[in-house]
Amino acid sequence: MMLAACACFLFAIDTPAEMSGWKHADTEFAHRVEQALEKDPELLRNHRGYLAYLQANPSMARAEEAWLDLTLFKELNRLNAAFDESLQKDVEAQTMFDQFYDQLGRDSSLRETMESLQRLEFNEAKPAKHAGQPFSEALDTLKANPDLAMRFLHNPDRVKPAPNALTAYVEQFKSHPELLKELVDAFNHLTSNPLAQTRVFPWWQSLSAFDTRSGGAYGRLMGYFLHQPSQFWVWHQRHLEWAKDAQARTWMRYWHRVIRRNASLHNEYSHYLRLLRQHPEEGTIERQWASQYGPAPSWPPKENPPLLLHYQLPQDSNLPRTPNMPVTPKPEKPSLKQSDRIKRPEIQRPQKPIMPAMPRKPEKPPK
Repeated sequence: MMLAACACFLFAIDTPAEMSGWKHADTEFAHRVEQALEKDPELLRNHRGYLAYLQANPSMARAEEAWLDLTLFKELNRLNAAFDESLQKDVEAQTMFDQFYDQLGRDSSLRETMESLQRLEFNEAKPAKHAGQPFSEALDTLKANPDLAMRFLHNPDRVKPAPNALTAYVEQFKSHPELLKELVDAFNHLTSNPLAQTRVFPWWQSLSAFDTRSGGAYGRLMGYFLHQPSQFWVWHQRHLEWAKDAQARTWMRYWHRVIRRNASLHNEYSHYLRLLRQHPEEGTIERQWASQYGPAPSWPPKENPPLLLHYQLPQDSNLPRTPNMPVTPKPEKPSLKQSDRIKRPEIQRPQKPIMPAMPRKPEKPPK
């Protein structure tokens, strides 16, 4: 029973496209996705390896399955894709982001402190139409400046001039001592951990510059999570699971980016996986593939994945394209022939008067 409960993604290996539980439209849809995979041996190899890896790692399968549910939210899908592609373009930022989650995965005490700060931010955030949140901005400033944070939290009046984000919230800190104490305890724990200085704070300190380079990709994603905290914890847990196996993380990230770049699969692959989960009947397309191509490959491969070109997300990719409106030609200006134009009357200008001759100086008589 426990094994069945844990391996919630095992359906992906044990499900055929032709089964009595599927609707006819679902069967046709599954065939279309499977044929798109079969057309490219590399796509099929990674798809089969990805599912086989999830079968062998139930905790990773649970994290992927939970994230699969969130792919139904188009806005989250778009914001997460923008953040992920911004990381793909920025090797330094991706390295610091991975180190951040690597350390959280290794150090449970550090992770609990980080998560307590995140819960505090969710609790303090107020629903608003604008993206900015006073407490979030103040907390981001504290996380990016740990030394300043310790001075400010112990005595806000000592930091002068204080950053604008902190000045705007200083009265709130003074009137809520319990909030101030919670922050002091969290930052005391963080700053006393040497690995937080090298693995956690660098990521927080880089966010301002990263958001400038990426057009606010991380800030918009976190702004979305302020109003959907439950979805953040699914996203967060997935990255913690990825951190348990760095090689698998590299290949899973690569695989999802490949799917995003594929015109035939990027809108259909996650729906295909959800169909497999919903109908875990006996029989399998994998058996057919195994007989044709051999057993599922060992995955992730030991070598690094191929390099991907930078990808520009299409704007409003989830919305139907608007048909081109007919272009109404502008009326041409009437052209007048030279003979039709009104001639200006000729004006005779008066001639300039002739200047009088200057008088000559009289000659001197001879001596």
